[in-house]
Amino acid sequence: MSIRHRTDRKYGFTISPTFSVSQKEEKILRTLQHFFGCGKVRRQGNGWVYEVSSLPMLRQRIIPFFQKYSFRTSHRLTVFSGFSRICDLLHETPDYVYNDGLREFWALLEKTTVSVKRSRKYALHDLETWRKDAAAPPN
Repeated sequence: MSIRHRTDRKYGFTISPTFSVSQKEEKILRTLQHFFGCGKVRRQGNGWVYEVSSLPMLRQRIIPFFQKYSFRTSHRLTVFSGFSRICDLLHETPDYVYNDGLREFWALLEKTTVSVKRSRKYALHDLETWRKDAAAPPN
């Protein structure tokens, strides 16, 4: 999940869900790209990454696949359910996510953090501040 501070946007930031798989070898990622019929494969560091960031493709291809072929661990299932719910919210009620649903979004986002070592660049407070600044009338 990518959050970007964007002063040119209505709420002062954007939320972009992204599905990604990293591998040392490019071939398996090209196979995934062909299988799902969407996304991009690119070089990253010493390896490769397959990414899908189109919300319609996430909802039409990636999420249904993992709903059908579930995860083996409860942790991965929790991460997926949070990711899936965020995608649904962004599709169905985007204004809610950026306004009244910001805290619900943040709670779901915390569930999608795969690694306990990874920390977020921004905090909920940052998003609330950006939203407040974007709503303020210009001087």
